Amino acid sequence: MAKRCFVIMPFSETSERHTEAYWTNFFTAFLKPRIERLGYTCLRSQAQPSSIIKDILQELFEADLVISVLTDHNENVWYELGIRHVFRKGTIMIIEKPQRVPFDISNYGVLIYEDSIAGAPAFEEGIRAFIERIQKDEPIDSPVLEFLGPQVLLSLDKQRQEAERRYEVKRHEIEEALQSTQTGARRVRPEIKKSSKRVLWVDDNPANNEAILDSYRPRGVIFDLALSTKQALDFLAQSEYALIISDIGRGSDWEAGIHMIPEIRRHFPDAPPIVLYAHPGAVEAHGERARQLGASLVTASPQELVPWIESVLRN
Repeated sequence: MAKRCFVIMPFSETSERHTEAYWTNFFTAFLKPRIERLGYTCLRSQAQPSSIIKDILQELFEADLVISVLTDHNENVWYELGIRHVFRKGTIMIIEKPQRVPFDISNYGVLIYEDSIAGAPAFEEGIRAFIERIQKDEPIDSPVLEFLGPQVLLSLDKQRQEAERRYEVKRHEIEEALQSTQTGARRVRPEIKKSSKRVLWVDDNPANNEAILDSYRPRGVIFDLALSTKQALDFLAQSEYALIISDIGRGSDWEAGIHMIPEIRRHFPDAPPIVLYAHPGAVEAHGERARQLGASLVTASPQELVPWIESVLRN
């Protein structure tokens, strides 16, 4: 599998010369082909509201290499660079000549480039040299990680690997549940075709549910993600949903999902079924009350949740 390079860069106009079209062309024609010739897949951040929750943060956490385009000192780029510097090594900062970084971080890998036909070969050679050094020496190229020291870096890397392992385990469980559900469904009805049905998922930590979301999105299911009961009510006022899925505890309110059920029913008497999907301890402590208030399902098991989602989306 090819290593991944994630580029954090402006996507809208940052100067009279550097327009939105300029940045798109800079990535597709100047940067991406050169990175891919070095054996990486290459993608960049996109201007989408959900990206900061999933796409950008996930890539900053997981990408083997991050290239940060500091030209014109875009605030979002600096913010994302700071997050990457905390997460892990493998970062190259680039800036267009004659601009300079506003403080001395040149020791951590800053490449000055010239965006021209004449400057392209030197840029490609400079990027190649940086990447070869990263692959060979694995230098600490973050002032944050240098300050924290190697033990903290090792701990962060172990946490990253454990998060990846938990995701893969959960994804495998969900795929098995989907396969089992679909095999049974074929005996009585055709398999679900690509659907535009919409699900509202309420959870103040949506990353916990990414394995399930990633399994359904390619099939055309749209998920709106709410972080609170108030946001959920706002979504329900604007769209129709086939299903509502919620956690139980949020922040300091261990029964937020329980309190949400009568709130939804009061404001939206015709609201769709509500499912509570939470930690086993929360399900054991609050499950019976949730059912009494009208929850259609209360579970901690993806093997139980997935067939329920399937049955709702078929109706």
